[in-house]
Amino acid sequence: MGYNATITGRVGRDAELKDSANGSKYAKFSLALDNYNSKTQQKGVVWVEATIFGKQAEIKAPYLLKGTPVVLAGELSIWESNSDRDGGSKTVIQMSGESVTLFPATQNNTRTRAASASSDDEDPIPF
Repeated sequence: MGYNATITGRVGRDAELKDSANGSKYAKFSLALDNYNSKTQQKGVVWVEATIFGKQAEIKAPYLLKGTPVVLAGELSIWESNSDRDGGSKTVIQMSGESVTLFPATQNNTRTRAASASSDDEDPIPF
């Protein structure tokens, strides 16, 4: 069972654009969400495995690079997995994104895959 949610975080792993069995495109990436425990006064990170589909995946995947701040809206699922490296269980958070919005670029996240390969092109983001 999933929940409708909107989350804000930073891309933790560059998006991977893939083809599904029926030929449609999808992109998978991880999001890091800041977490603060007021009882222990410690900061932490919550990881979300995110997937977006279709044209949105094709257009935005090249810009979903590590460190890029984004807002992702969609269906959130939380479940326990028995695949922990130590043989225990871990909580898995996944989100099937209906829309993803990238924040304006800062000096830390101005690169794109195309710009990394060739800095001659200065194309604006197409969305």
